[in-house]
Order: sequence, then C-alpha cells, then structure tokens
Amino acid sequence: MLNKEIKFIWGKKNEKGKLDGLGITTYTNGERFIGIYKNGIRNGKGIYKYSDGTKYYGNWKNGKQCGFGKMLLTTNEYFECNWKNGKENGLVTYFYLDGSKSYSSWFLGQIIENHDSPREPWLHNLKNRFRKKRSKYKSNYDVDESSFFSKKSSKYVRKY
Repeated sequence: MLNKEIKFIWGKKNEKGKLDGLGITTYTNGERFIGIYKNGIRNGKGIYKYSDGTKYYGNWKNGKQCGFGKMLLTTNEYFECNWKNGKENGLVTYFYLDGSKSYSSWFLGQIIENHDSPREPWLHNLKNRFRKKRSKYKSNYDVDESSFFSKKSSKYVRKY
C-alpha cells in the first residue's frame, strides 16, 4: 500500500475529508479496493484487487487484512484463512481446481507445518496431545514425541 498513487476515490467523506463508510479507491498501478472505510482507513469487509489479478475478499482492520478472508489466485484456485496484521495466521485451507484441498498451519505469515493428508489425521493427533493422564497424586499431561508440553515445566515446548 505504501508509495501507491491514488487515481480515483469515490465514497462518502467525513468532516476531515476522509472516506467514511462504503468507498472505492483505484490506484495508478491498477489495484483497487471496494469496501468499508473508517476515517480514511480500510475497516470492515472489502475486496482488494491486486495488479496481477489476485483478489482478496474479507475483513480489514486499520488498513490491513484481519479476521477471516479468502484469497482468489489468478489460476482460480483459492485459499481461506484467518489473517492478523495483513499476514496469514492459523489454519490455511487451499482449494485446488480438481476439488481437492490441502491444509497448513501459519503464524503471522510464516508456515509452521504442512498437512497434506485428505483425511486430516494430524487434527486427531493434535487433539490427543492434550489428553490428561490420571494420577492418584495429581493430574499432569501425557507426554510423547509430538507433545507441546515438557515433563519438566508447564511451558509450551514444541518437539519435532
């Protein structure tokens, strides 16, 4: 968004002259945003069309992608995920043209783990990581090689 010249703006403006409510902004490089503005900044639902033809449909907060959104690629394949500060965050589901899907985990734009199985056994394993083991003295978490917990501390420890 930085250093893009605005070619066209349409929408209701507030007393400061900034877009407030539904608006359209077109840039000289061909990119365009149609959606909700608050005080001149993208806030709410909107569609952003990039110059290469890729489109983002989803929520915006403080001018960045935030919350649930869908990115439609120029190949007509797309992915859905939650966004935080303009970056993919959490489970990303990628939809291919042949109808198949793939899954991956992301944290603030960085891929953490790829999950290519269509049956999602990794999700079952994730649920089992947090099952409790019964003890007559105290309850502690069952630990194996794929666990998030260490026996020595209660801090999150990622083992791979």
